[in-house]
Amino acid sequence: MTSAFQRIDASLGGIGAGAAVAAASGAVAASAARSPQGQFAFNPDEIDALRRQWLDLSLNYRESATRSNRIDVQGPGNEDASLDHARAGIESWRMHIESLNQKFVYCLGQAQKLHDALNDYNGTERSAVTSLVGTSHEGGI
Repeated sequence: MTSAFQRIDASLGGIGAGAAVAAASGAVAASAARSPQGQFAFNPDEIDALRRQWLDLSLNYRESATRSNRIDVQGPGNEDASLDHARAGIESWRMHIESLNQKFVYCLGQAQKLHDALNDYNGTERSAVTSLVGTSHEGGI
């Protein structure tokens, strides 16, 4: 376990404060030694809380995308460099919206997994988590 944290610290150029990383890796290793390998458990309240957090995060991404109005970028002149600058600005906006959409879909998917697990645990019929927020994630935002 220690070597994984050391590799992370090294890949970050040592900004992870080596001593703190070593202490954290020791704490993780000690914790892992006390618990069964490859197992974890959540109670239903924890699953529900995590599901709600993933839903909230997905809704934040959706709201951000909704509030991000399409930008209209005009170059300062009529030469190629100005037009390229304007195209780059518009492309940057489009990529930003696409990124928000991908994050929205991912977060909604994580919420759905927890929602399904909770329904399975409770012995209830599975339903789409999107019914809780009134949206579909098939096409994204």
